[in-house]
Amino acid sequence: MGLALAWSRWFPLTVRTAAALCAVAGAGCGWLLAPMAMRLADRGAWPRSRSAITTALVFAVHAVLRGGLTAGAAATTGIGAALFALELAVLASLVMAAQIDLAARIVPNQLVLAMLAAGLVRMALEPSGPRSQLLGLLVVGGVMLVVGLAGRGALGAGDVKLLASAGLYLGWRAGLVAFLASFIYAAAISLALICLRLRRRRDMVPFAPFLSAGIWTAMVLGGDALALVWPFLAP
Repeated sequence: MGLALAWSRWFPLTVRTAAALCAVAGAGCGWLLAPMAMRLADRGAWPRSRSAITTALVFAVHAVLRGGLTAGAAATTGIGAALFALELAVLASLVMAAQIDLAARIVPNQLVLAMLAAGLVRMALEPSGPRSQLLGLLVVGGVMLVVGLAGRGALGAGDVKLLASAGLYLGWRAGLVAFLASFIYAAAISLALICLRLRRRRDMVPFAPFLSAGIWTAMVLGGDALALVWPFLAP
């Protein structure tokens, strides 16, 4: 997505301190969102500690990656802090989507709507990029729809809607990065599970965790990473 970690402009924090603060925020988010995940997954019990630890780790790693990859471009925009907070909100939704799909094999529509809302907020914060984001919704949504129909049930409707809505948030270039990364992760993990005889070839694997990882990858690398696969799409 190419957003800078602009905290150095707003607060004199090191990346390590930012990661620690993000970990605390992530633990709080995971703890508070666990009951919601329980309701959405229609489960009688939901381990709050697992949700808190997972979200804390994701937030902390994201802060480190953002600081390490964009330190030279920090504070390039006065709304960088708001955009970074929006990224954390998206990551919290992705963690929920992955956990719910692992537990109940569904991707709730509420999380799809949350991703769409994040895309609209980003369009408001970055008025220069609405065309790319609208194209992301159409392009990524269209690609996922074709793959979903061709897969004959391999992808659920929730998977298709989740990545399509992420296209609105990411833009079409980063959205395609998320698409490619998701399927690379899914293929690698599925092959490893088959080789270790933990899964059979015909077993269905929840796809939302891979989608979440792919979207996260696109958030960090941005749309420019697409040129590594298709150089003619370089900006």
